[in-house]
Amino acid sequence: MFNTLCGEFEVKAHEIAAMMFSDFLPARGCGYDDHHSVVVESAGVYEIHYALRAVSHACGELSLAITNDGKIIPCSQIGARVDGRFELTGLALTEARAGAHLHFIVLCKEDAAFTLQEGVNLMLYTKKLAGLE
Repeated sequence: MFNTLCGEFEVKAHEIAAMMFSDFLPARGCGYDDHHSVVVESAGVYEIHYALRAVSHACGELSLAITNDGKIIPCSQIGARVDGRFELTGLALTEARAGAHLHFIVLCKEDAAFTLQEGVNLMLYTKKLAGLE
């Protein structure tokens, strides 16, 4: 999944905001739940790449993560102090059940606002590495 729409995005302190995507790549072994998440078709170990390109309106701590059925994948959470133009990218591995929903989320310790940049500004790419018995 990826996004090319520009626009303002706000996250309130201590809240979790799921990112929305405007476009989809052809997929095999997974589907999409509207514009919010990737849905895996079979149980397995998945590699997940994700990225956010934006301009922050105020210096602050911003964290990205991937959730697997609503639970944050611990190794997926990345963060940085952002001010101005920034790009955050991450890579995570997770076991997922058949039908699991993978969401790209943003978390903040304080209120945050940013503008998604032109071009591809959000990306969520999922690849199955192995099946689970």
